[in-house]
Amino acid sequence: MKRKLLLFIFILLFSKISEAKVIDRYGFRIGGGYSNNITMRKGQFGDIIINIWNYPKLSPCFYFNAEKKLTNFLFIRSEIGYIQKGFIDDYFINLPDGNKLKIEDDKVMLDDLSFNLAFKVEPFAKNYWPYFILGFRGDYLLKNRSAQVKYNETMYQQYKYEVDHINKFTISGLLGVGFKFQDFMYFEFEYNPSIFYNYIDSESFIIDRYIGVSLGINIDGIN
Repeated sequence: MKRKLLLFIFILLFSKISEAKVIDRYGFRIGGGYSNNITMRKGQFGDIIINIWNYPKLSPCFYFNAEKKLTNFLFIRSEIGYIQKGFIDDYFINLPDGNKLKIEDDKVMLDDLSFNLAFKVEPFAKNYWPYFILGFRGDYLLKNRSAQVKYNETMYQQYKYEVDHINKFTISGLLGVGFKFQDFMYFEFEYNPSIFYNYIDSESFIIDRYIGVSLGINIDGIN
């Protein structure tokens, strides 16, 4: 309930700022992308061993955004929205009685409240030319979902321990290239690399990757 209230407050503040004409552009974008999580462990001699969780997951995203013009070609853009991350995996669970449970296509889904703050560079004063995005993304995990299997009255969840260590506010980079169609519509490609790690213990940590595309509308550009 508290997290839903927090989301409502942020959306309300965004709408009030828009009404106050503090910003020069505002709108929304919707899209999707592939995400993956990587577990990295320190080896016996301090080297890093990489264990990639098998398959990237296709997930949706949507954002409300606002832009402030700083110069003729430089804007600062803030966004708030929802992004889903996660991965897909096949694995076996070793049971205490010696048996194994086979799990296929376990979709581990991380539902994040997402905040973006970035510079938007428009080097060409044209209606159909590209622009560039450089900034940061902050994700706060609202909910996680993955397969749970009941066996002999015991519930098993393979990635519960790892996901519990993602349950915090994380900051990552935001790099993007977009193409605008006058001041009304734009198409955007983004890459979201990790900056900080989610530590499981002193010997291992988790990083994530996200690549996505989206289609956006500038509401103030609608005639």
